Amino acid sequence: MKNKTIIYSLIALVLILTTIGIVSTGQRPEVYDFLGLITFTFLLGVGIYMLKKPKKTPEWIWHILILIGVLGLIIDGSIILKEFVLKWVLTN
Repeated sequence: MKNKTIIYSLIALVLILTTIGIVSTGQRPEVYDFLGLITFTFLLGVGIYMLKKPKKTPEWIWHILILIGVLGLIIDGSIILKEFVLKWVLTN
């Protein structure tokens, strides 16, 4: 249990430092979608983990986490694809 707490604390710390780094650079708003992609991937992973483990939490909680994770990945992934990947491919 203590190891999981340490891992989750490290993930939270990395996300906080990434947010501070992105905000302090004054980048375009689309840059924040990288952080959203990481966060929604984490939420999707937590939802899938809750789905696989013995049921200690209500079912609706992991349903919502999986739904938020998938929708967030679709939205942020499409923005990153459109704003960064496709523009980079078309300019090279």
